[in-house]
Amino acid sequence: MKKIRVNLKSISLSLVFLMILQGCSVYHSKIATVDQAVQSNNKVKVETSSNNNYIFNELIKEGDVVYGIAKKNSATAKLLSENIVDINYGKKHVKILLSEEYYNQIHTKNQTLSTVLSIGVPLLGLVGVIIIGKKSVDVNTPGWGS
Repeated sequence: MKKIRVNLKSISLSLVFLMILQGCSVYHSKIATVDQAVQSNNKVKVETSSNNNYIFNELIKEGDVVYGIAKKNSATAKLLSENIVDINYGKKHVKILLSEEYYNQIHTKNQTLSTVLSIGVPLLGLVGVIIIGKKSVDVNTPGWGS
C-alpha cells in the first residue's frame, strides 16, 4: 500500500498532463494564402503585423471580403468584438470581418499531427501510468488476488 501512495502523485500528474493535451491543435509552419485558408475549411491561426494571434474555426470569403468564424465565447471573439457582423452565425459562432491588417500571416491546422498528438501522446502516457501502477503494486501482498 505504501508503494501505491508514493507513486500516486506521479500518476495523478500524468493523468492531468494527458487531459491537457486532448485539446491541442498544431498548425503548419508554412504560411498560407487567404485563398488556401478558405479552401482548407479548417481551423486557422492568424498572426497580425502587431504580433497578435487569433484562432478561427475557419475563414470564409464573400467577394473580396474575408470573414473569420470563431466560437461566441472564444478569446478571439472577445478581442475582435467590434468587428463582429453576425452574432448568431451557425448558433454557436460569430462572423468577424477581417481587414487586411488582421491577416499578415495565416497558418492552417495540421490535421494529421493534431490527431497523432491527441491520440498518440495520451496513449503513451496511459501506458506509462500502467507501468508505474504495476511497479507500485506488489501482488505478493496478503489479500491481493486471493
